[in-house]
Amino acid sequence: EKNRLLEIQNRVFARRPVLQGILSEHGDFSLLDYVQKRWAVATAEPDERFLEVIKEETIKLYGRYLAETAVSQLLKKPLISTIDHLGIWNHPFFVNSDLIYSLHFGRKELALVLGTESVSLNNSSWPGSLLKHNKNLILERYSFFPDRDKTLPVFSASSITAADVGRLKKRAGKELEGLPEALDIHAVLELGNFSEQACRASFNLWQSVWLPLETLVLKYLAQVFKDKNNVLSRLILSEQGRRLWQEYFGGGQTFMFWGIDKKGHRISLTKSVLNRDEICQLLLERKIYPSGPLCFAALLKAGI
Repeated sequence: EKNRLLEIQNRVFARRPVLQGILSEHGDFSLLDYVQKRWAVATAEPDERFLEVIKEETIKLYGRYLAETAVSQLLKKPLISTIDHLGIWNHPFFVNSDLIYSLHFGRKELALVLGTESVSLNNSSWPGSLLKHNKNLILERYSFFPDRDKTLPVFSASSITAADVGRLKKRAGKELEGLPEALDIHAVLELGNFSEQACRASFNLWQSVWLPLETLVLKYLAQVFKDKNNVLSRLILSEQGRRLWQEYFGGGQTFMFWGIDKKGHRISLTKSVLNRDEICQLLLERKIYPSGPLCFAALLKAGI
């Protein structure tokens, strides 16, 4: 068993050398001490524009008190989690990672989670489903969405309807008894899209503050673009910036942004597809959204 564990560890390190560095530097600490005492947290205050976007989105989903609490906390401790795939919070992988992440915070602090909306509804985390293990420990899923929508990304998925909830309850029978009520699912049906519904439903289940990553970043970029000298404006909107992105991130699946086609499906973009004049309008219309590398670049620039 020990040799097997070492084999798995070496295979992981081959793909993610940074994890080997973490183990080498912090391996003598318990997980609790590593999370609470060894994480590096930025000391500079985050970008006010980013905090305004956070506040605006949090007010919409959770009300003014939690919004002001979140902003106040980020000013003192600009730390968030981006590990999650945005959806109903119930996959064991994310339950485990969020519980580890939450160890860093005290009882009166918020565990802020920015879940990615880029994953499809048929991702292995099954964002649009409720999950449970059966008696044989096989993971079973019960989807809110019909199969025809399974390839849509969370970003463009339509909202869950009362009919969707009824269909899920009928199929699940007593298998999920009480879980839709714990999510307070009927109270979130009024929200405009699945991203917002997933945030609120997951909050109801765990009482952590969830926000949609790509939505926050695209709204932050819309504010940043008003300043032509901002490094993100220069990187995204100038030819020189695009050449730099191509040089360092050109091997990615898409160029800076993902597109959304007329059917709501995610499509890859190339450098030639986007031009300076289109980007702001397409962001506002939710026809494009930032890729993973661009999201992380924006968060780092914002001081998070």
